[in-house]
Amino acid sequence: MKTTMEDVARTSGVSKATVSYVLNQKCSSLGLSSQTILKVLDASRKLNYRPDLVAVALSRQKSIPLSVLILSPWLHSQFSDFMAQVSRTLERMSRETRMKLAYELYRENELSRILKPARCAKYDAVFVLGSSREDNAFLKKNCGLFRNVVLLNRFVEGYPCSCSNDAESCMEMARRISGRGYYRKYVIACGAAPTVCEEKRVAGFLGGLKKGGTDISLIRMDSALSSEKQVMELSGRFGAEDRVLFFLPQYHPAALLLRVLQKHGVPVPEKAGIACYDRHSLLSDFISPELTTIDPDIGAMTRQAMELADEIKNGRTPRSIVTKGVLIPGGSAIL
Repeated sequence: MKTTMEDVARTSGVSKATVSYVLNQKCSSLGLSSQTILKVLDASRKLNYRPDLVAVALSRQKSIPLSVLILSPWLHSQFSDFMAQVSRTLERMSRETRMKLAYELYRENELSRILKPARCAKYDAVFVLGSSREDNAFLKKNCGLFRNVVLLNRFVEGYPCSCSNDAESCMEMARRISGRGYYRKYVIACGAAPTVCEEKRVAGFLGGLKKGGTDISLIRMDSALSSEKQVMELSGRFGAEDRVLFFLPQYHPAALLLRVLQKHGVPVPEKAGIACYDRHSLLSDFISPELTTIDPDIGAMTRQAMELADEIKNGRTPRSIVTKGVLIPGGSAIL
């Protein structure tokens, strides 16, 4: 019968933990007396103890810092609160867990230039951020090549993903607003070429509106214009109507629209309501009334992505995790 660590502990008259400290040369063994260390070593030799090689390998692997490469198209964007929240969450986690983080910028639609199997092999996991359709198509086509890629806030079949339930949460918000029966018209506005995530949010909000008799306008804003001019056009076109609800799938344009409406003396939320998606970790404290929105809980999404990375490192097959968005009632819409 194979000699176990328990046998060594029993023979030397010490605990199993003490045997582990001595035989694995852990720092904790420095506090043990020389007599105790000699007893453990002597018992180990007499019993011809041989450690389980698999257990030793796993122990050593766990002691090595988790290495993660984060690829993002918004790395240096001053308007990307998403990237700021991701970085802040990872920085906090690094204080509690040993990890080595590397960040690199890539241009949207050019992920294929930077994401290579040989490069991915240098890390335990590679986080890919972004929302480009072309990049999603590249990922889908080559999913068999990237065994340690984790998608953060995006979903592509075949990859472990940590993402949010954009469509479902926006649908629930629309149900809450339309169920009140206050607004007479709904204006859903997004860019001329919306991202995959924006399309999900718009589709979800549309799906949550009451069917039959609901006055709905779907507006594609001119992407050639600045965000300020886009919302000014939107306000000029619909702001004079009574009891109109604007839905925008991003936070920043919604905040701009609120400012424009207030500047023109439009009562919010009584005459014009605003609902959107996302929540800015800094701007939300300075906007009044607070925007009615969905908080995707980026911090939780990032922590779950790290859990997926840890599973990959330890040889397990991770499954995608969906973070449920939280409705922030705010004060820019009547629910």
